[in-house]
Amino acid sequence: MGFDGVLVVDAVGFPRGIWLLWDSSIVHIVEAGRSSQFLLVRGKIGATEWYFTTVYGSPTLVQHGALWDSLRDIATNMSNPWLLCGDFNSLLHASEKFGAVDFDASCVREFQDCLLDTRLIDLQFTGPLFTWF
Repeated sequence: MGFDGVLVVDAVGFPRGIWLLWDSSIVHIVEAGRSSQFLLVRGKIGATEWYFTTVYGSPTLVQHGALWDSLRDIATNMSNPWLLCGDFNSLLHASEKFGAVDFDASCVREFQDCLLDTRLIDLQFTGPLFTWF
């Protein structure tokens, strides 16, 4: 596949882990940090330094608070471009709810508050909303 760099967060207590692959002839990873729910890297492409965080949020709602707090801590010290993406296992809007799973408005509000506190912008999603259709 042409990738010679790899970082992994193992799936401990979750159904999935996180894998980050890159081509070191293009991207230089300066520093990396991990938690059970995310992988954070500081990288460079040429002279441009940036941060990238990929998330696989816990499917257990009680663990979301730890993720939101970690993202707030990261954002506090952020001065370079930062891209954050992944599966948060949380709803940002009630319209995202699908199926018989109960809807918890307080969990939605906590996720929204986290985005506001960290000054992150939801870039929206285009394409089929659910991959199983």
